Amino acid sequence: MGFSEAKPRTWSLTRSEQAKLEREPLDVVEVGEGFYLLRLLFDMGPTVLVPDFGLQSASWERVHAFKESIDRDWEWWELKALRLMSIAYTQGFREGEEPLSVQPSQVPGWADGKAFKF
Repeated sequence: MGFSEAKPRTWSLTRSEQAKLEREPLDVVEVGEGFYLLRLLFDMGPTVLVPDFGLQSASWERVHAFKESIDRDWEWWELKALRLMSIAYTQGFREGEEPLSVQPSQVPGWADGKAFKF
């Protein structure tokens, strides 16, 4: 998802905007019942802009602060999932900024998670 929201350095549009313009489909992962985690990720904010360091994934402190701001019961794995999803989003966004990079779904090992480094 971060990949499609990135704007390569030499482009005037983001990858998703360019795909819409060219009427090309983007590969989208079916999240099913995990959709609520995706919604929580975007409520929290998947990335943080840090001066002098640029775009960064959400820290554990940010995840914890978000947890405290939401009135719900949390499972430990949900917090871990939010942190890992933030890291994956940020990694995808950075990859998407490279004009010649390919969609993560086209990378060998993507489906089983072996293509990502955390």
